[in-house]
Amino acid sequence: MFTKTLKKAALATAAVCTIGGAAFAATPQQTYVDAVNTMSTHPEGTYTTQVKMVMPFVGDVTGHQQAFIQLEPEAKARFDMWATSSQGRDSEKVSGYMEQDGARFVVYYPQTERNKNKSAKTVWKKASIPLKDSRPLVEVIRQEQHKGVLNGVKSVTALGGDRYNVVYDMSRIYKNGDEKEWEKQGLTKAEDRELLKTVLLALKDSGDVSAQLTIDPRSHRITHVSVPLTAQMRSVASVIADKAADYAPDKKAELAMAKQFAMNSTVSFDCDWSLLPQGIDLSVPESVKKQAVEDKDGNILVLQVGDQK
Repeated sequence: MFTKTLKKAALATAAVCTIGGAAFAATPQQTYVDAVNTMSTHPEGTYTTQVKMVMPFVGDVTGHQQAFIQLEPEAKARFDMWATSSQGRDSEKVSGYMEQDGARFVVYYPQTERNKNKSAKTVWKKASIPLKDSRPLVEVIRQEQHKGVLNGVKSVTALGGDRYNVVYDMSRIYKNGDEKEWEKQGLTKAEDRELLKTVLLALKDSGDVSAQLTIDPRSHRITHVSVPLTAQMRSVASVIADKAADYAPDKKAELAMAKQFAMNSTVSFDCDWSLLPQGIDLSVPESVKKQAVEDKDGNILVLQVGDQK
């Protein structure tokens, strides 16, 4: 009798635990929200990105970027960029740097310039991104609250194996009146605002974006992102080609060929996250600081677009 009672109690306990575990298990949406919040408040690490384009007659061309981001003891970053192709025409690796300097973030990057004889040389440029105050960036980031993580997200579906499919609503990428905000943020030329609007509307018309994410259940970090971007690339290329043809009617044939070329190409985006290599030094080299001249053309510009609410 005692054995049967004990067995029933054990089965009842197991049932309660199973039901309770199911009730308290994180939903795909909550898993995604937790991961985005973790990556937002603890962005340090190594981000390895690949943008692969497959084109007719050319083959594969892949743009690579490796970003090393550090927040403590000082906010610093280094970006290494290079390209590879299936035809073996690989580019040299180019690096850029970022560091906090009081109430601004300073970006250092190389730029190729040509003189009157058309000979090229590389010069170092720098541009400043203003911050709200001079507090260490790590202090600001750690205190940020991200309540609108699911804004613009249509669905989050579990695929198994810590993988999730996230569908983003591209209809929210642009709204009427965004141009005024862009102008306030520094995009002062009307033609630049019109071009940005054209691109965003093309992205809006291309349909929703579906991304596959891998989320580490222990660290709550997004360790891999994969996004097919063919529809978005084709939509933007088509609109840009048509706009260019309006301004240069004598180039219509060439632009039509370029448009057709894009319509038969594909693009994909992949990004992996990992810990920073031990002992890595992300300091801006003194030689770069000495050579860098202020970028007066405003090539570095940070904009907020779409529905931010």
